[in-house]
Amino acid sequence: MPVYPALLRLLFRLDPETSHGIGLGALRAARAVPGIGGILGRLYRVDYRINAAPLRQTLFGREFVNPVGLAAGFDKNAEAVRAIPALGFGFTEVGTVTPLPQPGNPRPRLFRHPAERSLQNALGFNNAGMAAMRRRLERARPAPLPVGVNLGKNKATPPERALDDYETLIRGLHDLSDYLVVNLSSPNTPGLRDLQNEEFLRALFGLAQGITAKPILVKIAPDLEPGAAVRLSEIAVDAGAAGVIATNTTIDYALLPGARDFGGLSGQVLREKSFRIFEAVAKALFGKAVLISVGGIDSGAEAYRRIRAGASLVQVYTALVYEGPGVRFRGGGQRRAYDSYSPANPASRSVSASTRRRTSSRSTSQLRAAAAASARSVSAAARFLSNPRTRTRSASISSSTSPSPPGAAGGMESSETSDSRSRMRSRRELFSSLSSPRRATASRTRVSRLSSHSISTATYSFRAKRRLTLRRRRWTASPAPSSPSRQGRRTRWDR
Repeated sequence: MPVYPALLRLLFRLDPETSHGIGLGALRAARAVPGIGGILGRLYRVDYRINAAPLRQTLFGREFVNPVGLAAGFDKNAEAVRAIPALGFGFTEVGTVTPLPQPGNPRPRLFRHPAERSLQNALGFNNAGMAAMRRRLERARPAPLPVGVNLGKNKATPPERALDDYETLIRGLHDLSDYLVVNLSSPNTPGLRDLQNEEFLRALFGLAQGITAKPILVKIAPDLEPGAAVRLSEIAVDAGAAGVIATNTTIDYALLPGARDFGGLSGQVLREKSFRIFEAVAKALFGKAVLISVGGIDSGAEAYRRIRAGASLVQVYTALVYEGPGVRFRGGGQRRAYDSYSPANPASRSVSASTRRRTSSRSTSQLRAAAAASARSVSAAARFLSNPRTRTRSASISSSTSPSPPGAAGGMESSETSDSRSRMRSRRELFSSLSSPRRATASRTRVSRLSSHSISTATYSFRAKRRLTLRRRRWTASPAPSSPSRQGRRTRWDR
């Protein structure tokens, strides 16, 4: 998005949380203003409209139009659910929500690291509570895209009562979501990561199965050893989890020079650490559960790398902060990743065929886009030909059964008829070049020639009429009697 870099410089002058609030408020306002949502949709969904079929999939009983979603943390209170599709995302995850409202940790608690394209946050599940989220989700129904809800315990709840918090949240929100996520991996709630154990997971999912049939996933930390992450994920799936989200933020502060000693790191510094955990989990659970990868994803190549490793879906958040809504994972990054694809990875074979169809189809769409760009190079002709009055006049002339004979009443319109037919031919060539990419190059020369002729004729007629108007003004204007230079003289306009 061309506007975002300039806007980014302004937002980065403000406190990170203030900037986040402004961005979220602008998104809500844009959704409320008629027409703005459509403009955003055309800007950010165009890549998916070209060839959406290979990207679509059905999970949890809902269709995901593309595999790129917005991670939890951006829309903590479900305030912008209906506006998220305009940014091009295929799904969104709201929260983290707790049973009771809580302010989170003291400020400052969110820090940018622009050079490393990373963030450090110690927010601490600041949110308006379950009741407020329920009201907003009810107003947002029917949701325009799949919505997940990320669940967490209140900070004041002791670990031995944590199961009660999750039970309250599941009962209160399962009917308004497409899937639920049990967050046991945030580093900003004391004692939360201690719940990543077999006993708690089996108790939690055993309780959840008696409440709802909605899919419930577990979100794990990147600071586990790969073997421990695999065992924890296998226990969760065996206990009834529908899938695993890997990973949350990291507390490995050695990854970022100058990092503070609290909170969690996200963004590019997390990329490889998160990928190692996800890859290990995918090798064990691919085909057995839904796998969602998040952490350091900021390009089409990286998203495709996670899909090749076994991800059904991917999520972004920090990339949205630094790249803006334009982080759309264009085909170029996926094509470069496809070129380096190796069938040695078994987990990637299931997606290789669909990706091959996607890239071959996208090459056709790129030819079509090139044809459109070639046609737009004669922008003056396009504007002239798209004039509504030109279309109306051309249509009326073409609908006539026979031309007026010379010397008859319609004889004065013969030149206009010829010019209109010329414009019609130009327009047909222009539109056919857009609909048939292979004819674009051959058509461009003729479109330019005919369009230039039409514009030159129109320009000449305008200048001739202007000269005639000036002459008439000179003829009708009487010379001022007080001007002796005009008396007894004839100017060249009077001759």
